[in-house]
Amino acid sequence: MGVEALLGSLSRSFPIDAGNIEVLESPTEFLQCLCNGINHAKRDVTLCALYCGMGEAEEETLWDSIQESKVNIRILFDAQRALRPVERNGPSSVDSILKRLFHSDDKSGEERRIEMHLFHSPLLRGIIHRALPVRIREIVGVQHMKMYVFDDSVLLSGANLSQTYFNNRQDRYILFKNAPELANFVLNVFNEIIKSSYQVIVPALEGGKALNAVSPQELVPQYGMKATTSFVLKRPVYDPVLQPYVFCSDLRARLERIILPKETDEHLYKVAFPHKYRIGHAGFGVDDMRECMSGGMSRVSDTLIFPTFQAGFARVRQDEVLTLGFLRYLAHYARQVDGPMAGELWIATPYMNFSASYEHAFHQIPHNIKMTILTSSMESNGFYQSKGISSNIPHAYSYLEKKLWRKMQKSSQYSNYIQNSRILREFHHENSEFHAKGMYWKPFDRQEPMVLTVGSSNYGRRSLNRDLELQAFIVTRNEGLKSSFEEEWNHLISKSRVVEWEDLMRRKGPYLSRLAGRFLRSFL
Repeated sequence: MGVEALLGSLSRSFPIDAGNIEVLESPTEFLQCLCNGINHAKRDVTLCALYCGMGEAEEETLWDSIQESKVNIRILFDAQRALRPVERNGPSSVDSILKRLFHSDDKSGEERRIEMHLFHSPLLRGIIHRALPVRIREIVGVQHMKMYVFDDSVLLSGANLSQTYFNNRQDRYILFKNAPELANFVLNVFNEIIKSSYQVIVPALEGGKALNAVSPQELVPQYGMKATTSFVLKRPVYDPVLQPYVFCSDLRARLERIILPKETDEHLYKVAFPHKYRIGHAGFGVDDMRECMSGGMSRVSDTLIFPTFQAGFARVRQDEVLTLGFLRYLAHYARQVDGPMAGELWIATPYMNFSASYEHAFHQIPHNIKMTILTSSMESNGFYQSKGISSNIPHAYSYLEKKLWRKMQKSSQYSNYIQNSRILREFHHENSEFHAKGMYWKPFDRQEPMVLTVGSSNYGRRSLNRDLELQAFIVTRNEGLKSSFEEEWNHLISKSRVVEWEDLMRRKGPYLSRLAGRFLRSFL
């Protein structure tokens, strides 16, 4: 079975009819899909993102749909991003949402159940938590998953719920319709995460009855929050600030039971859930890959979905291990091909900061696979022209981009064909930002399946070690779906241009940004 057996060795698999997969291309389509999903949901809606926005026209359209909905709605955001003031001395996004959903003239929030949860990274604790300014805290680690579930339909993306993602920030969005098994799995993951998150409680609801079942010991001190906030936070069983080690162990144990297949090889289990925090270059070894590829996974559909999860701070490294395994599968596959070219590998990331393990895997891919990396230009980077210290971030990523390409130039393996089989492109489109991420594998043998990923991971160091990430591998042999995915990639490529080595050499950037790119890579 090849790649299907490889991915199925460490991930649950979900067959799906290719006709139930819809590829969205634009931020406008993303907003329309969210609103349609909420408006037509019959049972429940689940929204999981880094943060949300309030006040802009597109954002109000989304919150109108949420407010008018009569179904159960559950929301998960990152605590640091959701609790910080949107504007200086202004309310936080949580305050704005609660005011919108539960204002005095609207009792709809009492007619249905709306839950809001905030995930707090266990890495942000102690003196670091108290010393860092509010806007800087999120560099330590965040809840970065983006998944949106409407009954039995699942929308996976890298996009958040704010005006730029609905307007001019290009991302990727894939909707899986009528997929109850996949939706149930994603919701199970969501349920385990909210068990480890703070719950937002609004005392003003029902005359304060919402607090009746909560003891004072369960409430969280308002770390830097304004005294005028309209809510309180209820602790999970293990507080990530006060009990970080027990918190991580508990989260890891609960996730293991959900995200792994029923029968998992003991050695592979130790690779995906290591006792140390980093797995290095080894990870998913060649022998592991060959053993998995020889496994007997039956094909029940021409399209399979393999969700993967990453929580490096809790030593859950499923996504990293399977991504490395997939890259090594490509290297192994390419060496078996007799023809001059085996296929094309396309990689997109808005922030060029690949981990050392991924860079090592890229270097092992033979030259008969054409590899194109698409990233943001400085002008399309979301931090471009931002204020304060964050204004140096685009230059830092540009420095890392040049550093990676220099390594590939110096590699003797690539010296003769780098211009033909290794291509670097940057997204350039007027008034647009780039936030798309994912991998596409297109083998030239049409009998082989196309493989691509969609989700929240940027393939960077912080994605592997600091943030909560959710990604899905899609393996399809359906020709129509292959064409749809290829059109999606061509849509992104049409807004980009090739970057030559000479272009990178001309870039200097501020000294501070080069310093950040060198010594602060794990936070970028």
